[in-house]
Formats: sequence, structure tokens, C-alpha cells
Amino acid sequence: MDIDRFGGVGPNRQGVHRLVRLGYRMRSVAFAYVFLLIGVYLWERYAGVTAFVLLTLQFVIYPQVVYAVARRARRQKRAELNAQYLDALVFGVWTAALGFPTWIAYATCTGTALNAAVAQGLPRVAYTLSVYGMGMLLWIVFGESSYLGTTSTLVTSMCFFGSMVYAIAVGCVVQDLNSKLQALTVHPPRAGV
Repeated sequence: MDIDRFGGVGPNRQGVHRLVRLGYRMRSVAFAYVFLLIGVYLWERYAGVTAFVLLTLQFVIYPQVVYAVARRARRQKRAELNAQYLDALVFGVWTAALGFPTWIAYATCTGTALNAAVAQGLPRVAYTLSVYGMGMLLWIVFGESSYLGTTSTLVTSMCFFGSMVYAIAVGCVVQDLNSKLQALTVHPPRAGV
């Protein structure tokens, strides 16, 4: 079990911190979905090849790189928590670059805030949201920005259902961890066994 006798979550037998493994699974699936979501949004707007190359780098390759870096980090948990801030920053940049589409902004902003709340607590939610805002500001200052706001029915539906499924998945992860912690308090491990 990955939870030590004090309720701490630490490295498993392969030496990879549980939060890093969990972050990788959640990030890979969520980013793959966002890849499809933004891909549809770009396709509807007849975006060029460059946009799709950047989309692929960000949402297909980036999760693999983040995992590789966190696995090799001396402080794996800190590397994963920092990666969550980087996620917020790049989602902010993408939101602004896409023209601030309301539903895409909702899905990406809520997802990063939910990650911060679960992994680090309420004080870090505000920090994560400010990093998301800094990402938008970076694009406004250095990129071309215009407000488009609306999304098609397909993209809106994808955002709605994707956000709901992500919130449920995060809830299931939290419930699973709570069950494991409860099992430890009912049957604590014995020293020397």
C-alpha cells in the first residue's frame, strides 16, 4: 500500500510518488480529452497546421514530459505540485489564444482549481487561479488577442460533459484515498510485522 502508517502518501516500490502517478493518469486522460475538445474548436474555425502541431505538443506530448521530469526529480511531490501550476499557466495561455471561449475557459479553469483544492487545499486555489490569469495576461501582452466568447453546440456539450466527468473522477479518487485512510485507522499496521 502506498499510504504509510501515519497516513502520508509516499513512493511505491518503483520509487514513484503516488501523487506523481495519480497526476500522470489524470493529466494524460484529461489533456487527451482537451486535445479533442480544442481540436474540434480549431477545426470549426479552419485553423492552420501550426495550431494543430502546437495543440499536439501541448496536450499529447506535454503530459509525458511532465511525468518524466517528476519521476526523475529529487522531490517528486513538489515537482508534481509545480506541474499543476504550469498546467494552470498554459491553460490560461490557450484560453486567451483561442479568444476566451466561455465554456473552454470554464472547463480548464475549473479543472485546475479543482486539482489545487484536492492536492493542496483552499489557499492554493487562489494562487492557481492567479497563475491561470497570468497565462491569459501573457497572451494578451505578447500574442494577438480578440474576444470570441461563443462556442458551437458540440464544443459547449463537450465542455459540459467533460467537466462533469472530470469532477466525478476527482471525487472518486478522493473517496478511494479516504477509504484507504479509514482502513488504516481501523486496522493500523503493526511495527515489525
